[in-house]
Amino acid sequence: MKSWLMFKRIVRTPAILIMLSVTFICVLLCGMLMQDDGIPSCGIVCGNDPLAVSIADELANDGLVLCNTKAELKKELTRGSISMGVVMPDDLTEKLVNGDTDGMIEFIETPVTFLPSLYRYRIAAYIIEAFTPYLTSEILGDMGFDISPEEMQASIDEYLANETEFAFTIENASGASIEVEHYAKKLSIGTLALFLFFAFGLFAVPCSEKQFSSIARRIGLKNAFLSFVIPCVVIVLLLFTAVSSLALILSDKLFASGTSELVISTIIYTVFLSALGILCTAVFRSTERIRVPMIAICMLSLGFCPIFADLPALIGAPSWFGCLLPPMFIYAAIDSPIICAVIAFAIFVFATLALYLSYKKRFNLK
Repeated sequence: MKSWLMFKRIVRTPAILIMLSVTFICVLLCGMLMQDDGIPSCGIVCGNDPLAVSIADELANDGLVLCNTKAELKKELTRGSISMGVVMPDDLTEKLVNGDTDGMIEFIETPVTFLPSLYRYRIAAYIIEAFTPYLTSEILGDMGFDISPEEMQASIDEYLANETEFAFTIENASGASIEVEHYAKKLSIGTLALFLFFAFGLFAVPCSEKQFSSIARRIGLKNAFLSFVIPCVVIVLLLFTAVSSLALILSDKLFASGTSELVISTIIYTVFLSALGILCTAVFRSTERIRVPMIAICMLSLGFCPIFADLPALIGAPSWFGCLLPPMFIYAAIDSPIICAVIAFAIFVFATLALYLSYKKRFNLK
């Protein structure tokens, strides 16, 4: 019953409730980015030409957005849904056959168009691929061979079907394979690293020294510590663990972000942060005295958490410095969960004992 009352009191604390909600929402928002390929979208209008339609379908499978009319395309550009537009003519095949290619494709760019040449090359590649049977058939016809574009296309398809497939392998300087990870997952890890660090810097021990003192003088230091402080610490720990884990699992279920595999690492990291918060409370009596250093650590961690880029590697900074930043512990927990779990729980036990001894010294109670 006492634990339930403490749980309700902690949950009703506005600051804790806000931090739990923000953490949950931000992790889900990171998962939503899995649908983003990192390149601004481009719209395409293909008209009625069969060749243009087939090219547009291929481009749609490649990430471009199909629009029915030029007016619809411009509307999407105005809304900001796409950053660039492409309009293919209704007589694309005829223009290609006749060699009338000047101004054949209309490109509509905006001030926010990113790398327009990227789309030009992609579209040109698809047009060349689609027009190759017609061009090859014409060249062979001039050489006395009567092969239709359809027959040429069938021969090309047969050749491509029997062609040896190849793939690229990305390796680091030492030859180890590098797995390419979507930035949405990296952003989810970075969000948890920073948000949980800041949260436990504020709420690791969700009771003031004054509250504990009045209880300890009535029922004794040991009883007060075991029946009041420890349950409060554990409740906060379980709340942030549960909310973070639920957000990771839900993100994976809704957006296939692969964040479910981070649950164990997040639990270990949460225990580690709780231990640090308890230890800071034991040393400084209140975490209010370390809020400025916490903000500084968060700012430094933004550069060391490899969300979009590995900043230390880019600027030549020593990587060991990141080990001094508490938010980086989550990355260590991902790589070595067993070792980090032992470290986290050992620090938690030590911090709890240190907090008890600090209370004993301050209040001079038994």
